[in-house]
Formats: sequence, structure tokens, C-alpha cells
Amino acid sequence: MDLDALQHRLHRTESELKLQQRELRSLKEELNEQKQVCERLRKEASENEETEERTKRSRKQKTKRRREQRTKRSREQRSKRSREQRTKRSREQRTKRSRKQRTKRSRKQRTKRSRKQRTKRSRKQRTKRSRKQRTKRRREQSMKRRREQRAIPRE
Repeated sequence: MDLDALQHRLHRTESELKLQQRELRSLKEELNEQKQVCERLRKEASENEETEERTKRSRKQKTKRRREQRTKRSREQRSKRSREQRTKRSREQRTKRSRKQRTKRSRKQRTKRSRKQRTKRSRKQRTKRSRKQRTKRRREQSMKRRREQRAIPRE
């Protein structure tokens, strides 16, 4: 091989080398760009995951809060109802008691009145009887006196 051919080959090899180096550089740049894209996508994915987790958590908390409020409300309603029932019961008992007492009082008063009336009647009857007996005795005595006076001959 002559010198010209060698130089020509060297030149061609050098230009091929330059071309390959340029290709290598562009491939490296492309690789870097793809790495950056991958990184950005990874970041976005992790951010999305975090956001999703936060949303999930907040939804859970909301549900929990709602459940607790419902429970609290129902508990309060139950206690209110029971309180109202107690109040109603005690009111009814009071009313019943007072009615009972009134009935008892009126019965007592009736009994007292009837006893008084009986006593009054019996007193009246006694008085009447004793008056009758007195009258009867007086009449009998006067009759006796008249008979005795008639029996005594007049002088």
C-alpha cells in the first residue's frame, strides 16, 4: 500500500470516527433528555400518589366525622327522648297522685259529712223520743191525777 492510500484511509477513518462521536454525543443527549423525562414522570407519579393518599385520608376523616356526628346526634336524641319520657312519667304520676289525694279527701269529707248527718239525725230522733216520752208521761200523770181526783168523793 502506498502512502496516499494510507492517508486516504486514515482520513476516512477519522471522518467516520468524528461521525460516530457526533452520533454518540446526540445519543447521550437523547439519553439525558429521556432520563429527565423519566425523572419528571416519577416525580409527578409520586406527587399524584401523595395527593391521592391525602384525598383518601381526608375522605376517611370526613366519613369518620360524619359517623361520629350521627352517633352523637342519635345519642342526644335518645337522651332527650328518655328525659322527656321521664318528665312525662313524673308529671303523670304527680297528676295521678293529686287525683288520688283529691278522691281520698272528698271520700273523707263525704264520710265525715254522712257521720255528722247520722249523729245529727240520731240526736234529733233522741230528742224527739225523749220529748214524746215526756209528753206521754205528763199526759199519763195528769190523767192519773184527774182519775184520783174523780175517785175522791167531793165533800
